[in-house]
Amino acid sequence: MDRKMGTAMDFAYQTGVLETLGNLPEGFYKEKKAEIRAWAEEHVRNGGESPEDFYWKKIEKDYIRP
Repeated sequence: MDRKMGTAMDFAYQTGVLETLGNLPEGFYKEKKAEIRAWAEEHVRNGGESPEDFYWKKIEKDYIRP
């Protein structure tokens, strides 16, 4: 498995957990999967921070319910 696919799978898993816990609306992944896949590509292209930190910055900015 390439790095981009692995990162996208990690982001999908984290999204599923947040949906289950109620922090994201049900069906969020289905609605936003292209955007989440683009995040994975961006992270692999730019590198730097951990995938988890990158994901949290993206998701908290616009989507996490208080």
